[in-house]
Amino acid sequence: CRSRLPAAWLPTRFVAAVSLPWTADGSVDRAALPSPFDADSSAADPPRTASERDLMDVWSHVLGVSHVGRDDNFFARGGTSLSCFRVIDLIRRRTNVRLSPRVLLTGTLAQAAEQLTGQRAGQHAVQHDVVHA
Repeated sequence: CRSRLPAAWLPTRFVAAVSLPWTADGSVDRAALPSPFDADSSAADPPRTASERDLMDVWSHVLGVSHVGRDDNFFARGGTSLSCFRVIDLIRRRTNVRLSPRVLLTGTLAQAAEQLTGQRAGQHAVQHDVVHA
């Protein structure tokens, strides 16, 4: 299955359930299902940098989850293309840096934070050169 399907189409988490919640019309009550992210062990890893902390705050807000881990992928945690651009906009407003959507599509939070840190450092160097020119 992994060789024929894109990685984004494969489940990243499974939740064992003793029984399924049902609606009055006999279908599965999806809203009552447990979230696969409630007991996420990767969320226990605290942010190591200011960029990771900024991204964790924004991802949590946009995704509506309480915890985000350094090794989490935005789309695996439930992000969409629209919410991806919302993250990019919120990070730009917070840090004056524009993240690439590619890093959210393919990378982890830690990788996105590395890009954010690198761009922040580049901006600081440019501003420093302009001040002392």
